[in-house]
Amino acid sequence: MELEIITERESSSFRHIFPEISEHLNGRRYGQDLKKMEQVMGEFLDSLHLPRDSRTLEVGAGHGQEPSKALLALGAKPATLDADWNEYCKGSIPTIDDLDRIGEAQLYPMLAGQNGITHYLGDVAFIKDGRSQLRNERFDLLFYWGSIHGTDFCSSVQRSRTSKYNFKRDVPLEDRLVAPIDNVENSMAYVSGFFNGTGDPRLTAKNIIVFNGYMVDTALLWANYQNRQPQRVLIFGLSPDFAFEYARGVGNESLINKPTEAEYREAVDNDTIGKFMTNHWSMFSDYKAKDSSAYKKALEVFSPAQQKAISDLGLVDCVAVQYK
Repeated sequence: MELEIITERESSSFRHIFPEISEHLNGRRYGQDLKKMEQVMGEFLDSLHLPRDSRTLEVGAGHGQEPSKALLALGAKPATLDADWNEYCKGSIPTIDDLDRIGEAQLYPMLAGQNGITHYLGDVAFIKDGRSQLRNERFDLLFYWGSIHGTDFCSSVQRSRTSKYNFKRDVPLEDRLVAPIDNVENSMAYVSGFFNGTGDPRLTAKNIIVFNGYMVDTALLWANYQNRQPQRVLIFGLSPDFAFEYARGVGNESLINKPTEAEYREAVDNDTIGKFMTNHWSMFSDYKAKDSSAYKKALEVFSPAQQKAISDLGLVDCVAVQYK
């Protein structure tokens, strides 16, 4: 399988957004420069060899549609999907109180609004359900913009409160992440929340190690999906030296115990694959049981040389898997 690693020294589409981080406290959710986002998303499509008029689905868009707004401006046909009511639902579900009337049906993706972007309300875990209005839809690109994993205040695909707590439908993360693969014509992608300054996860030394692992873990899950053969994996990231300068420059100033330079240096120099496999939870392994055999098996989709190239990254910005 082909692996392409794109760093800040090459043609990474995500390098352009770095200078804006300190200017936008809440990043893309409430204030990102749309013209800058258009540049990022245009180069992202180019990296995936996708045309500008691609059909796209952003999962977990929440209250911010900036990536999809940028895609719309570029000529794409974007849609968004979120499990929680937001302002984009007003077309067919004017108030939160209407959710009580809808009940469990809100879990099954339904058309909720149009603003140039087509917005669906529903849980991605149930995208193939017979009641889902997205069950037969196909997209050139399905992507998560910092929305899979959460640490603090943000709801996420990992923490689907609506299905788990309101309707007792608890779907494991790995099942959630493979549920929409059959709706994808070409590419699945997961963009980290670090580079766009969403505020969650916080840029701590510990979170760098954990979220690097989460990103690679997600790529392994998609690349090992039995019903679709992967053709190409792209990983966008930063070299350790650049990741160190980036973390040191934009680390969360509100942290009571801000990491030291030595802690940041150690975090970006860590073996991205090995550190995560032996110290943190994975969809493939339970580190508490000290059994990483399934994780090692999943890694075999990459050659030893490819594994080393991934491990040498200091910060992972995005992973994408393209299918045949």
